[in-house]
Amino acid sequence: MLPLDILLRPLLLPVILVQAIGVRRRALSLPEAIGPREGNSGIGPELRLLIVGDSSAAGVGVHTQSEALSGQLVKALETEFSVTWRLIAKTGATCRSTLEMLIDDRTKHTDTFDVVFIALGVNDAVRLRSKRTFLRRHQAVRAILRAQFSATSIVVPGVPPLGGFPALTGLMRWVLGAHAKRLDHALSRALSREAQTAYLSFDLPLTADAMAEDGYHPNAQSYVILGERGGAGISTLVRQI
Repeated sequence: MLPLDILLRPLLLPVILVQAIGVRRRALSLPEAIGPREGNSGIGPELRLLIVGDSSAAGVGVHTQSEALSGQLVKALETEFSVTWRLIAKTGATCRSTLEMLIDDRTKHTDTFDVVFIALGVNDAVRLRSKRTFLRRHQAVRAILRAQFSATSIVVPGVPPLGGFPALTGLMRWVLGAHAKRLDHALSRALSREAQTAYLSFDLPLTADAMAEDGYHPNAQSYVILGERGGAGISTLVRQI
């Protein structure tokens, strides 16, 4: 039997759409973090890192890239590696739009990477993409990263639990949260069967003091935690090669 939120979706979608418009009108629109989107840092064996994703990868919720996911990942890794890094991220990015960004990137750049950190999923969940579509598009992103960016290792944090986002209404948290959880479980299973790929569960607290002022994105404290956990995952995976 289908889950209750899916069974009721045809009836609830019109209400959710109205609520979503209201949430968007009331929501504080935060910019992407400013600062360099590539750099070099650290001492040790060379590590070429690419960070790919949506607004969480772009650093929405903090002011500068040094405070954001990119800066915190590099900070966690630079004590072990000489990190050459680059960021390809955009607010609102889905798996499909990210694939398009990566294809476009190859017309401008030829650099290659040892490891890629992919922060995607929340916008696919909000759009209620089916599991099959989400998994197929996420796999396409990973495939181009391996084939055209020479990525040996890929680290993927889980789909954020929309059911806990303070900015959403109760109904939106129920429907979108349940769907995000299904996508996350499906992604975890798919990645477990893929060599040199690590899934990191998204277990950050979603309390007000862990979120940016928009109630939707991480704040500086949460980016520190994401960077530390992501850095540990990258280090472990790279050392297995």
